[in-house]
Amino acid sequence: MKRSTLQYVAPIFMVTLLTSCAGAAPVASQWPPHPIEMNGHREAWQEEVSLREAGLTVSVSNDDDFIYISLQTSEERVRRQMLMEGFIVWIDPAGGSKEKFGVRYPLGAALTEPDLRPSGPPGAGEPPALSEMVLTKMLAEWEILVDGDHRGSRMFVGEVPELLGKIQHDSDFMSYELRIPIVRDPEATYGVEVASGSDIGIGFQTADRVRQGAGPRVRAGGMGAGRGGGGRRGGGANPGGGVPRAGRGSGGPEPVEAWIKVSLAKPS
Repeated sequence: MKRSTLQYVAPIFMVTLLTSCAGAAPVASQWPPHPIEMNGHREAWQEEVSLREAGLTVSVSNDDDFIYISLQTSEERVRRQMLMEGFIVWIDPAGGSKEKFGVRYPLGAALTEPDLRPSGPPGAGEPPALSEMVLTKMLAEWEILVDGDHRGSRMFVGEVPELLGKIQHDSDFMSYELRIPIVRDPEATYGVEVASGSDIGIGFQTADRVRQGAGPRVRAGGMGAGRGGGGRRGGGANPGGGVPRAGRGSGGPEPVEAWIKVSLAKPS
C-alpha cells in the first residue's frame, strides 16, 4: 500500500469557540527524553488520548522550546474533511477555548483548487481523487490565524523554519504532526508564550466553511526574542474536556471540532 508523505515548515496555531474546557481534568503533556522528530512514527509519542466522537487520537509533548502535537485518524470522513476543507489547530495560552493563535494546515483542496469544491453541503459526497500534485500544492502554503479571525495571513512554507508540520496518509489512515515554538517575547508573531507546567487549551477544527477568497499572503517576519523551537481511533470518554461541536443541520457530515485542556510538562 502506497503511503504519501508530505512535509513542510509551517506556521502555527489555534482557535475555535466550542464548549469551555474549564474544569475538565487536563491531559498531561509529556517531556520527551530527546527532541521529537516529525516522522509519523507512533513510538515517538508517549501518551495517547482518544477523542472518540471527533474521530481523532491526540498526543502532546513539550520541552522548553516547543509544543509537539500528534493527531491520528482512521476515519474516512475526518480524513476527507481535513484534506478537502482544510484543518485548523488552535491554542489558548490561558487554558480555555478562546481563539488566540491558530494555523490552518492544510489549507484544503476546496480553497487551493476551486474546481474541486463540492457542490453540496460541506463534507457531503465523495470528493474527487487528490493527485500528488494537488496535495503538494495544497500544502505549499498555510494561514496564521490570530484572535478569532478565520481569514488569516497566508505564507509559503519554509519562511519560518522553527515551525514544522508533517502529514502521512494512505487509503485508510492519516498521521498529522505539528511543532510549535514557545516564545519569550509577547510581541513575537509565530509562536505562543507559555510556561512549563501551565495549562493551555488546544482546539481542533475542520475548516468546513469555504470562504470566498483568502487572506493576504505575507512574508514571515522575525520572531523577536522568541526561540523556535496516536494511535487509531479508540473508545472511551473524552479526557481533558474534548468536546465535539453540536451539529449545524447542514445535512452533511458533522464538522470536526473539539477542545482539550493540556497541562504542560516540566523538566524532570
